[in-house]
Amino acid sequence: MAAAAATTATESQSNLLQHRHVFGFKQDVRRNIHFSEDQQVIYPAGHTTVLYNFEKKAQTFFQGSEGTDAISCLALSPNQRYGTGT
Repeated sequence: MAAAAATTATESQSNLLQHRHVFGFKQDVRRNIHFSEDQQVIYPAGHTTVLYNFEKKAQTFFQGSEGTDAISCLALSPNQRYGTGT
C-alpha cells in the first residue's frame, strides 16, 4: 500500500505545471533590478524571482514562499553571489 501511495505522489508531481518564461516584472519593489554578473540580471515578477542570462537567453525561476502574495523585497550580497527575494 505504501509503495502505491509513493508511486501516485511521484506521478502527480510530474504532472505539475512548470514555468517556461515569465514576462514583466514587479515595479513596486524598491531596488527591484540587480545585475548579478555581467551577463545576468535578477528581478521580481509577481510571486517569482527571475534570474535572466542575456548570453544564453534563458531564465531561471525561484518561487516565493507559500502563503505570500508576491515578492516584496529583493537583495544581493556585496559579492553578488547570493540573493534573496521574500
